[in-house]
Amino acid sequence: MTLKPIFLPEDRHFWLYAKGWYQETDTLSDLRKIQSKYSGIYVENISDIQVFDHLAKIAGRILLRKDEYAFAEFLSSILPHNYWKVSRGNAWNVQLAIIEDCLFIIRIEACHNREDNLDFDLGLPDPAILPLKNSKIISKESQMGVDN
Repeated sequence: MTLKPIFLPEDRHFWLYAKGWYQETDTLSDLRKIQSKYSGIYVENISDIQVFDHLAKIAGRILLRKDEYAFAEFLSSILPHNYWKVSRGNAWNVQLAIIEDCLFIIRIEACHNREDNLDFDLGLPDPAILPLKNSKIISKESQMGVDN
């Protein structure tokens, strides 16, 4: 079985969102905006399932490269007794729990390998999609440690 790369270009803004580059308001609403940018579909026509599906694929590619227990740990982490903080109203929401856990898996995944070489470049966030967490955009040079 040939594994797809962990990072695909259409995933870029999902990764940047998970890693905290964008201001978070309502998770599903934010992710619909990102999905809209990547797919060209109007935001109002994007369902929670489409967002769920895209994030699950990203997290799945990450988990496939880990040990045999990673997927079991992922499933266990979304059970109601382990995931008390994800709810809408008073009810536990499995779909939102999985989305939040997928974002966590993406958030902790390193973009560098053990030799500290860049495995993939996420690029810069796009303020046209969502407001940036910090109003200042960091230039490519300063990201690489080369200040002018």
